Amino acid sequence: MKLSVDRRKADIVAMVAMAAAIHPDWMTVLRGDRRLYDPILLSLRMDARRRRSGVLATASEMSQTGLSDTTSSEILDLVGFEIRHDQRSDVQNVWIELQRLQVRFDIFARAVVDEMSRSDAPIQGPANLRDALPTTLISELLYPNMAAAFGLPNTGWAGHVVTAEAPTIPALRAADRAEWSLVRYTDAESLRAVLTAPLDELSGRIPQEIALPKLKQHVRNKRLATRGVDVRDVHRISTSFWAESRNRFPPDLAREARMFLGSVEGIASEVAFPADSVRAAAARGDPLAKEVIELSNRRGPMGRERRRPTDLRTAWSKPFDNGSRYVIEDGRIPVEVTQLKDEEIPAQHIFMIDGDGSVPALLTSRLFKVWAGATMQSSPSWSSRFRLGLTFETFPIPSEFIVFQSDTDAPAQLRVSPNPGRLRKFAPMFRENSNELTQIVDARNRRDVAWEGHPLMKQIEVALLSTIGLESNATDLDILERLVERNKRD
Repeated sequence: MKLSVDRRKADIVAMVAMAAAIHPDWMTVLRGDRRLYDPILLSLRMDARRRRSGVLATASEMSQTGLSDTTSSEILDLVGFEIRHDQRSDVQNVWIELQRLQVRFDIFARAVVDEMSRSDAPIQGPANLRDALPTTLISELLYPNMAAAFGLPNTGWAGHVVTAEAPTIPALRAADRAEWSLVRYTDAESLRAVLTAPLDELSGRIPQEIALPKLKQHVRNKRLATRGVDVRDVHRISTSFWAESRNRFPPDLAREARMFLGSVEGIASEVAFPADSVRAAAARGDPLAKEVIELSNRRGPMGRERRRPTDLRTAWSKPFDNGSRYVIEDGRIPVEVTQLKDEEIPAQHIFMIDGDGSVPALLTSRLFKVWAGATMQSSPSWSSRFRLGLTFETFPIPSEFIVFQSDTDAPAQLRVSPNPGRLRKFAPMFRENSNELTQIVDARNRRDVAWEGHPLMKQIEVALLSTIGLESNATDLDILERLVERNKRD
């Protein structure tokens, strides 16, 4: 399928190049200055049966999407030529039409809304954008002609605006003040959520796809989070094989054994060894090391080069200064935290963060939840992910915490500040990493305690919001606005 699409793209490029060679004036039109959104449409038609064209229907599949009338009224130019094949007698006629694209995003947006909506609310529209929306909102849209407004009459909420662009924070704020939801049409999950959510839950929501301003990376946050080990850097065996054979392992290799944690809420079912250590033991002739390599290779051949040696070293190290090591799963919101045991190492889709009880308190808070969601990388090809350089290094950690860097190459640690300010009440609990706190947030104990509704976590949440000057009733949009401001200021 991909090969056929690539071949079609190549054919189109070749055709357009030939047309540009025949009509040099086309280059002037294509390269000329145009308005912010004034695209030129190149439509291609090939006909092997007729020598002459009757009614030229060159509208492509893309130009038909969302249009009630696919015929453009503004044809700029038309060029035609013939393709003759050396070993065939037929002649293929080619026409390429240059025209301005008629934008009818409103019809397309209506189809998207109808597809996503599961609500009984009477959605009306699309309405005329300039009649429906305040100028304060329209002025915040980069492409207002690629937006459509759908009203919710007599509901207490104005309605929803579907856009072609990812909304900015100022646009979201302008929409919220006017009681409109603002969502990009590609953000299916957020669009479905606002179309089906209770109306009293629409204020202050943040869609998944947003356009953030350029964020500042904080040097102090470097190495605060580290990814787990790449499976190509380790050899893994089952826990049952380890239990049966551990006494036969050479002592130096046995000391390298770690329980391999594949999920923050699971129990390790495999034992991992650094691939270099296993290969070294096998080179010395150890039969059990050779057996470990054989068992691992059944999953797929292992490469000879190390993939992520720094992450590997971190996983096998211990936090300095009696710190604890916590892990969170990549892309999972709300964030779930587990305290890693000394004999455990995490998989690559899990992040390690060292420190005291500040780690679970901050990472399970709304502050980090909102920030992680806003900075998360999404793609239709893979699940959403956190990013070291964006999610963690740009996070404006409140001054009540410190990121403590070691003199060695060990990972940094998140700790409560010696001057904890508004967190003074909880500072002893964080420093001592009390069992009460650990048991509440540990994902593997989630069945015993509902941490989000726990009175202690609610108190910590209120205190954390106060560190950025917000009350307990702050919306997600309030939190994101304030965090972005602090990112620029800190």
